Amino acid sequence: MIRARGLHSLGLRLGLGALVFVGFALYLTWQALSAVFTSYVMDSQRSEMLAVIDSLTTQIRVTTIETPPKLAAVPVDQRFQTPAGGHYWQIAENGIALLRSPSLFDSELPANASGENLQRAIGPDGEDVLLLANTISLAGRSFVISAAFSAREMETQTARFRFELARMMGLTAIALLIAALVQILTGLAPLRRLGTSVQGIRNGTLARMPDDQPVELKALTNQLNTLLDERDLAIARAQARANDLAHGLKTPLTILAHIGETLSAGDQVSDVGQQINEQVEMVRQRVDRQLAIARISREGRLATPLGPLAARLIATLAPIADKRHIVFENSVPDGLVIAAAAVDIAEVIGNVLDNAAEWANNKVWLSAERMIIGSQRDMIRVSVHDDGPGIDEQHYAEALGRGGRLDESRKQSGIGSGLGLAIAADILEAIGGKIDLSRSHKGGLCVNLEWPKAV
Repeated sequence: MIRARGLHSLGLRLGLGALVFVGFALYLTWQALSAVFTSYVMDSQRSEMLAVIDSLTTQIRVTTIETPPKLAAVPVDQRFQTPAGGHYWQIAENGIALLRSPSLFDSELPANASGENLQRAIGPDGEDVLLLANTISLAGRSFVISAAFSAREMETQTARFRFELARMMGLTAIALLIAALVQILTGLAPLRRLGTSVQGIRNGTLARMPDDQPVELKALTNQLNTLLDERDLAIARAQARANDLAHGLKTPLTILAHIGETLSAGDQVSDVGQQINEQVEMVRQRVDRQLAIARISREGRLATPLGPLAARLIATLAPIADKRHIVFENSVPDGLVIAAAAVDIAEVIGNVLDNAAEWANNKVWLSAERMIIGSQRDMIRVSVHDDGPGIDEQHYAEALGRGGRLDESRKQSGIGSGLGLAIAADILEAIGGKIDLSRSHKGGLCVNLEWPKAV
């Protein structure tokens, strides 16, 4: 799951891409610079060996064909004087070493080597050396003049350079990755702001997407704003039609109810009148529920403080509750703000409080708390308890169900819930909340209302 979420992260993808690209590019750079430096060192060694060979060539003297050659002067470099010191020269004829540097001691270099390129050979004590040899003709005789330097010296220089270069490349990689991270965070910041704006629209703190967007996101935000306009227009039309339909039904329903009452007054048709009254009441309940849904604020999730609204609702219901000898206890804390319109909150909580007051014996309790669901969403739970008879658990779904006869639920259980719970369930579902019922520790029914918390 974590891996899947990570692969769907643009920031992580860009970061991994930068890491791979920077690492690969710096590795190739390290290899290329190491090769260039190795070539430079070898060219430097070859140039130095060639200078030694040229110096020996100018100093060699041959008196007769039979006598061995002599040197007018030997190289003064002290490195040729130290036995096995790493720097050597030799003059050979017919595969036999005639003159050698003191550093060779009792060893010899290959006497038949020749060519313009460096060669690897075995020096004193089995030492690996780089060898350059040149063949010259002098007084009718052919001599091979060789110069050899220790390969370990060149390898040490190359290894030291590669190490320092690797350390520099590592520091460069860190700097480039930090720069890439800053660039990624800066580049993705508009997307994060876009997500925040969408969340603001969802919560009701924004009505439209802000116009100050980068050019690359301008088309997207314009399309979103167009969708929002179309949504508002569609909701407005749907609300108007629902209101027109609901209000249009009220007059016929009133007439049918009057006819039912008239028929019920007679002795012979009382059953027919009763049936008409029941059907009219059922249709009226459906209309009331649709009107409640149609009244949900189409501006989206607004920010409504819960405490003051709860106090006003209890104050409104207090006169009715006093007649029933019901006491309200309000323990809603300050600072809780619900992401919904005040009219919708009042519709839901008011219905639930009224239902609780109707069935309570003596007291109704109202409380609220903040809930954290997962890592992305905060909710506010409003709980209403009463000390009445409550509802049997098997009737919970029926009490909240759409299209169910709540009066039939009341008759079956002997207690019922009234239409208010069903309306509350519809409104909460429409704005992203939910309602559940349980047995209260106070003895009666507990109604839990979960609302989205305002950001």
